[in-house]
Amino acid sequence: MTSSHVAASRAAQNTLFASMTSILLFTFTLGLRDNVGGDFQGYVNYFLEVDNQTSSSDVPYEIGFFWVIKALRLLDLDAAFLFLTTCAFQIIFVVSWLKKHLFIAPWFFLMYFLSLHAFEGLNIVRQEMSFTVLLASIPALISRRVVQYMSLVFFATLFHASSAIFFPLYLFLHKETPIPAWSQFGLLLLVTASAGTLATELFNFLPRLALFFQVSRFKDVQEDLFFSEDGGLSMGLGFLFGLVTDAFLIFTSSRLIKRYSHVGFSSYYNLFLIGALLSPAVTEANYIVFARLNYFFLSFKFVCLSFLLASLFSKSPIFKQGAILGALLILSYYAWFLMAISQGAAWCAPFNFVFD
Repeated sequence: MTSSHVAASRAAQNTLFASMTSILLFTFTLGLRDNVGGDFQGYVNYFLEVDNQTSSSDVPYEIGFFWVIKALRLLDLDAAFLFLTTCAFQIIFVVSWLKKHLFIAPWFFLMYFLSLHAFEGLNIVRQEMSFTVLLASIPALISRRVVQYMSLVFFATLFHASSAIFFPLYLFLHKETPIPAWSQFGLLLLVTASAGTLATELFNFLPRLALFFQVSRFKDVQEDLFFSEDGGLSMGLGFLFGLVTDAFLIFTSSRLIKRYSHVGFSSYYNLFLIGALLSPAVTEANYIVFARLNYFFLSFKFVCLSFLLASLFSKSPIFKQGAILGALLILSYYAWFLMAISQGAAWCAPFNFVFD
């Protein structure tokens, strides 16, 4: 066996070990939670209400999630296994995607928590399951494997119907945004200033989709993520922080697209940009249907931040002072994370385990 084969074999073994470790840590750390998240008890009730006589037509959620519960109930397992199973589901799809993007893996998991994505994902479990499937589908979109992409999107709809919004994205998501960064930022400021008007237009249009996407019944868990209905200082800080970090991504996007063209970064950036442009109106409307439809797009922000941090801390950073910028970004998000913890963000703090 040649030295190159030996090196490749060791790399494969290291990847497998890292993958299995990530899956086990994520599954058992987050899956063994107890009464964590505002929707926790709702999912327990979903689980307990399914028995041998229950059919998919008897429940208010998608058939994929129903069959997950049905299988666990047939095995006579308790509700804790529902959260273990859903966590395992999520991390398996994340790892399948990360295997093609190992260079961002540490930053991905860091930003998964610091961006507060983890808090929301612990509440809207079904939609987070769908998000991880959609994340895994993007490489197929980038390489124009239409059957694989559409199959994964269809699979995602089995857990949250709003995933269907990704079907038409195949037509244009892979293309680079033709608008310069300054124009993108100007557009972001424009939609921010026009949020009230745009929210009214959304109310006139998007509720027509509510029955199809089945998202109107969900409880808004963004209140503790600094977008409270009452507004105030928390909302102001949250909005300003989001705007500044959006701008940072926008003005570094051209360098990131060039740096990571081999993995189709522009597709992930396009998803982030859609979410950023929709976010002011969605926040202004404070309506769960809009928030759920925009959740997938907003979720790609922490993915883009992972690419950004990888580029800032690389041996050849995209800026001369890349490490300093990266450290400032991490410290900012860490402060953001601590603020969320102190406020019990989305009912996910303090974190309790089933054996406590």
